Amino acid sequence: MTLELEYDFSIQGQPSVFVNNSCIHCKKDNQIRISRADYNRRMRGDFAQDIWPNLPIDDRELIISGTHPECWNAIFNNHQD
Repeated sequence: MTLELEYDFSIQGQPSVFVNNSCIHCKKDNQIRISRADYNRRMRGDFAQDIWPNLPIDDRELIISGTHPECWNAIFNNHQD
């Protein structure tokens, strides 16, 4: 996963970053804006589900791996026993 940050200041007056990454399956680029504090927690190793409990699972996976729901299904449906 390639991670690139762009800084912004627009989440309720708090510093935020854009997380840019590419899907490991289709190579499509993604961009998600998160708070700088949440980004720092993730970089310290906090689990995504603890940082963003109300964020849909699909959005959390985009932050973690850049993988879209359709691509996730394509990858793992092909590996079922």
